[in-house]
Amino acid sequence: RRIEAVIPQRAPFVLFVDIPVKAGGAGTMKDVAVQVQAATLLEPRSVKYGYHQDVDAPGSFLLFEWWESFAAMDRHVGLPHFADLMRAFGAVGGGGRSVGVYRPLPY
Repeated sequence: RRIEAVIPQRAPFVLFVDIPVKAGGAGTMKDVAVQVQAATLLEPRSVKYGYHQDVDAPGSFLLFEWWESFAAMDRHVGLPHFADLMRAFGAVGGGGRSVGVYRPLPY
């Protein structure tokens, strides 16, 4: 499902993205995630953004994103650091990535 189909254009929303990586890819993912996180936190209308590495399964990451609007996230996906992330994920990403879309309360 597309995010813009469930979230009004100007409404805040939160994403939880489960990011599995292939064996041996955790170091690459971690390095890129740290860079992307720092750049994204400087973006306007990025409320919170952070990567988390599973302590029991280091090849599994969780991304938490909170955006003021769909337009803010849409701008984010067009920036160079997002392209860097997608290249890294293309190289080391595993199967089974999932995305949860949530609305912060009250809405």
